[in-house]
Amino acid sequence: MVVILLLVGGTNLVTGYRGRQQEIIRGQQAQAAQVATIIDLEVERVVEEMRIFVHSQDLMAMSVADTILNLQRFLKNFALCDEAALLDTNGRERARVTQQRIYSPDELIIRGYPDYMQAVLGGAPYAISGVRWSEGGTKVLIAVPTRTLAKDITGVLVIQLDVGRLWDERIISRLGIGRGGYAYLVNPNGAIIACDDRALTATRTDVSTLPPVTAFRRGQAEGAVGRYVGLKGVPVIGIQTTVPSTGWGIVVETPVALAFADIRRMTAWLVTLLGMALLVSIALGTLFSRRLVRPLQELRRAAMEIGEGRLDYAIEIRTGDEVEDLAEAFTQMARRLKESYDEIEGWGRELEVKVAERTQELATAVETQARLLETIRRMSTPVVPVYEGIVVMPLVGLIDAKRAQTMTHSLLAGIERHRTRVALLDVTGVPTLDETAARCFVHMTRAARLLGTEVVLVGITPQVARTLEALGIDLATLMTRTNLQSGIEYALRRMGRRVTVESQKRERHRVGKIAAKR
Repeated sequence: MVVILLLVGGTNLVTGYRGRQQEIIRGQQAQAAQVATIIDLEVERVVEEMRIFVHSQDLMAMSVADTILNLQRFLKNFALCDEAALLDTNGRERARVTQQRIYSPDELIIRGYPDYMQAVLGGAPYAISGVRWSEGGTKVLIAVPTRTLAKDITGVLVIQLDVGRLWDERIISRLGIGRGGYAYLVNPNGAIIACDDRALTATRTDVSTLPPVTAFRRGQAEGAVGRYVGLKGVPVIGIQTTVPSTGWGIVVETPVALAFADIRRMTAWLVTLLGMALLVSIALGTLFSRRLVRPLQELRRAAMEIGEGRLDYAIEIRTGDEVEDLAEAFTQMARRLKESYDEIEGWGRELEVKVAERTQELATAVETQARLLETIRRMSTPVVPVYEGIVVMPLVGLIDAKRAQTMTHSLLAGIERHRTRVALLDVTGVPTLDETAARCFVHMTRAARLLGTEVVLVGITPQVARTLEALGIDLATLMTRTNLQSGIEYALRRMGRRVTVESQKRERHRVGKIAAKR
């Protein structure tokens, strides 16, 4: 029941809040549009009367006295205009009057060429100056050119419009901002030029940081800004719009506290109703706790025990209703889970034994394979002594980078072991040599030379010779012989031994043995 009340009440509050906010924004938009329309109409009316006034008579051709008299008559028809002046094309005042006085010739000034003068002398039908602050409030100047019958510009009629009076008499007195709301007028720089507080207007209060004023200054489309802290320092809902004829901005704000007062009353009523419903729910819960809550707590405890692995936990509930049936179902489920767990545990132990046995077999096979590979690697690069100080390394098959490293290691170890002075590398059984193998022979020669041993490359086939030539490998440091026999003869001569017929027979016999081993 409490949940239902909460859902219904919350839905009504949200709906009411959104509806109230939309209603406020629509009202503010309507009020802002009315304010903009009033200002536009008033400015257009003044401009139109000024045009009629300057077109109906040639003010610049009149005497000064007649000009002053006509300017006074014009001001009497416009209570919102408190000053009128006629200027020549050089910006010099020819006549100037207010609602109360006439300026003497000595008081007339040269205004020069401000923006509004440049605009109308440049051909604009009328121009409005920026806002001017004075002791009497905020003013703007409206300028209209005077022309001859030939449409030549002879001067400029300038009327001073009292923005403060326009706001008070045409807007505030005719247009009420409901529910404690208020509006204010700002210029393009973000300063207040009209509002219900004259002190804010007189001090040129800068409100450019307020969200609606910022949106207006950025040229954003008119519309709602949302919630923010408004002009009077309280949370408000505000909108902004623009006055097309003057370029001013209108901001309408409504305090949130006043706008949603009825929503707050509805909230208070809903809270009271929920409190009463909560008390009733507590009373009903107390009555049913012994019948329903305690068995459910026991079921919860049993579920936690089973979840922690105690599958033999016994549930003791005797209520004689569906709760007891549920407890029995829990017990049967725990019993079946325990049986399944025991069965899976047995399978797991068997699997562990099989995995251990298979792992041992794989380890033994890997170790055996490693030993075989090492044996093959050593046998593929044997170092065979043929004479004292002379060894032969017969090579068979292709030579890659790894085998080249093994060959270098075996040769250097054999040189040290047999105290070798000449090492013969027999490549008769190597079908082809690549750049890696060729460079290996060069490196082996240099390393052996550091140990005092000369390396002789024997058994180079024509195909291997062409490959080495194509690769461009410099083998100038290598001594080469055509076959193993000539290589051994060279080594014997290097050792200072004579090569006789008998020694050649013994050498052929030894070479035959080496070839048989290979």
